[in-house]
Formats: sequence, C-alpha cells, structure tokens
Amino acid sequence: MTIENLEGQTLRQKLSHADQLARELLELLEHGVIPKMHDLRRTAKQGLDTMDSGNVTDLTMRSVMENVLHSGKSARENADLLMTYLNSIESDLWSLNRRQK
Repeated sequence: MTIENLEGQTLRQKLSHADQLARELLELLEHGVIPKMHDLRRTAKQGLDTMDSGNVTDLTMRSVMENVLHSGKSARENADLLMTYLNSIESDLWSLNRRQK
C-alpha cells in the first residue's frame, strides 16, 4: 500500500482496511509471536535444567530466536501499516470537524 493509494481512499475504505489490519495483527500475535515466544522460553528453560531434558545446542537456540524475530518483524510491519491508516483516519476526521464549524 502506497501513501498515494491511501490518500485516494474514502474514510469508509480506510476504516474497513484499518479494521482488517487490526484483525490480522491480532491473528499474528495470537498465533505467531506469542506461541513462538513461549517456545523460546521453554527452550531456554530446558537449557538451564539439563538434568531433566538434556542439553540445548546453540543452533537450537538460534533457530528458535530466528523464528521469534521473523514473526515479530511481520507483526511490526502490520502494526506500522495500521498506524499509517489510523493517522490518516484521524486527519480525515479533523478535516471533517473543521468543515462543520
């Protein structure tokens, strides 16, 4: 989505897209970031408690961290786009409010 496309949208379109982006962000967090963070925590704890689970290799930790970072990057990109939409919506609402006065 480019800024030019965003500025050409109606307020209704922006609200619909912002709603969709918010839902996608929630989905990314619930089914991507949070579970991967739990995996990282579990793996790190496993590395501390070698009596129960065995050793955790550096490669394993690196792989789990990469999963977390990749998932976090996707969520961040979505959040940034959502904020762009919300800022544009706010600007439109201010403009409408000024016209009505």
